Amino acid sequence: ATEMTAQTAARVGMGFEEFQAAAATQIPVQRVGRPDDIANAIAFFTGEAAGFVSGQVMYVAGGPLN
Repeated sequence: ATEMTAQTAARVGMGFEEFQAAAATQIPVQRVGRPDDIANAIAFFTGEAAGFVSGQVMYVAGGPLN
């Protein structure tokens, strides 16, 4: 649990695991993000496949519904 996520869970009266499960229901892939999700996006932008990409923003969030 990150400190920020744990604080948010506590503020809404949930435990961390309960908060994560609730959050996952609002994401089409049905899970919260993991560090490797961010790492994969970084690997793309620093790799040859992105050699002609410039000035872009990649939203790495699993497509939240709200």
